[in-house]
Amino acid sequence: MLHKVATASLATALWVSPIASAAAVGSEVTASSNQAVAAESLIVPVRAVGETIGASVKWDEATSSVTVVRGQTQLQLKVGESTAVVNGKTVDLGVKVEFIGDRIQVPLSILQDTFESKIGWDTKTGKAVLAKGDVTSAATSFVHAFLTGDVQGALGLMNDKLKAALPAEVIGTLAPNYQAIFGQIDELVQVNTSKNAVHENVELIYKASNMPLHLTIRLDSSGLVDDMYVSIEPTAAPYEKPKYDDAKLYTEKDIVVGSGEMALPGTLTMPVGKGNVPVVILVHGSGPNDRDETFLSVKPFRDLAVGLAAQGIAVIRYEKVTREHTAKSSVAAGGKFSVKEETIDDAIRAVQLAKTLDGIDPKRIIVAGHSQGGMMMPRIIEADTNHDIAKAVIISGPANSLEDALIEQTEYALESAKLMGQPTEPIAQRLDMFKQQVALLKDPQYSVSNVPQGFALGDPYWWYDLRNYSGAAIAKNQKTPLLIMQGENDAQVLAHHLDNWKKALSNRTDVTYSLYPKVTHFLIESEGRSTGMEHLKPANVSEAIINDIVKFIKN
Repeated sequence: MLHKVATASLATALWVSPIASAAAVGSEVTASSNQAVAAESLIVPVRAVGETIGASVKWDEATSSVTVVRGQTQLQLKVGESTAVVNGKTVDLGVKVEFIGDRIQVPLSILQDTFESKIGWDTKTGKAVLAKGDVTSAATSFVHAFLTGDVQGALGLMNDKLKAALPAEVIGTLAPNYQAIFGQIDELVQVNTSKNAVHENVELIYKASNMPLHLTIRLDSSGLVDDMYVSIEPTAAPYEKPKYDDAKLYTEKDIVVGSGEMALPGTLTMPVGKGNVPVVILVHGSGPNDRDETFLSVKPFRDLAVGLAAQGIAVIRYEKVTREHTAKSSVAAGGKFSVKEETIDDAIRAVQLAKTLDGIDPKRIIVAGHSQGGMMMPRIIEADTNHDIAKAVIISGPANSLEDALIEQTEYALESAKLMGQPTEPIAQRLDMFKQQVALLKDPQYSVSNVPQGFALGDPYWWYDLRNYSGAAIAKNQKTPLLIMQGENDAQVLAHHLDNWKKALSNRTDVTYSLYPKVTHFLIESEGRSTGMEHLKPANVSEAIINDIVKFIKN
């Protein structure tokens, strides 16, 4: 969770994706504005409509047939035939597939029904029209547009907020940037839809020559694209619920943290049959995390939520702003996006929300930060000017600066590779690069207004705003009771950080410290030296961690 360098540079590199479409979002239209034409009798060109909804359209000269594919849905049409084949099943068209001019044309209804799309056709303009509410077609059309270089087509599907974050010149770089990372992007192989308290979400998975491209397109209430998120999904085993997850002991409901264009969807987990309970607010580590803080096969925040709720403590968790509003968050701060906008502000908004929720004791609000979230806990407490935070928990949080922790974790990785007889050269090269970059970062002649050439850690403002930060130096003068937890088998925040916290806070009597011998950075127990690979298999947060948090809150 401390790989801020990787996530920042990847986020910059990934603003590259393409798709082309002449479609616009409008009311449900299947004909011109002057005359309504039934979709069953309206004959339309297959390629124009298919590509507008993001499908691949392939012509086979040898068989005089065309295949239209979107995700797991396939439509096969043959010139001269009055039937079509949809996912292996024959469907009657009522009319023959035929060439009209130089385009193969079929009833619009077969394309609508096959791909469950409300796509329409304007007979006056001779263009496909997306219907409002057809989020899947809007998302696939948007991606098809920028992937094929149709910048204006992509812009036509975006709302004004996203256009400000991703102007035409940026949209135009998406396709080549994605191709540089993922390779040649071929076809859309999977479509998944979901809805949260802020967005309609369409996850699109494309086959590519290097690795699959996972894109999540986020649409606003008017059906326009509001943001997009790109992820690299390593192959890992599915998450498994912990043994202490008893669904009879808690309920969950959607909540919204904050308001306006940067509001965040979240989840409130409440103990069943209890009122006036304490609440824990979970604050993510670095990177664009989801509300469960999913990493490979583990979901530590979900485990914490159900484990704490089973013992009478409510939990609030939410999507991180850099995940839900990936593109917009980069410009929302006017080019001055810092850890305040990334982490601190939303944690305080969650505290304010907690005070208004039924069944929550407003005098027992606890904030628990993991990794970077734990490192920033003193800043979160500092920002709590109303003194609403009763207690705080730091889990795997560095006591020293993030840039120093970055060097430490890379040195640890190099040592691990040597011990395991694995290649060390790539890690050694990365370590040298990080040391060079950290030296630039710490050089007092450079600042947010004077960034050195060749700075490659990511957003310079973010890094220079945070350099030399020490949460321990702030916490030693604070009075909010703390529980500081550290896994001894942590490969990213090494165990000695707990000793650093103890030393810095030696003047305080209201701090509890806990060390867990086998626990990794993601709070699971693992035998042997942690390398991160252990998270490829399902595992859950140690019950000892949950029990200690409960004890700290209830004492």
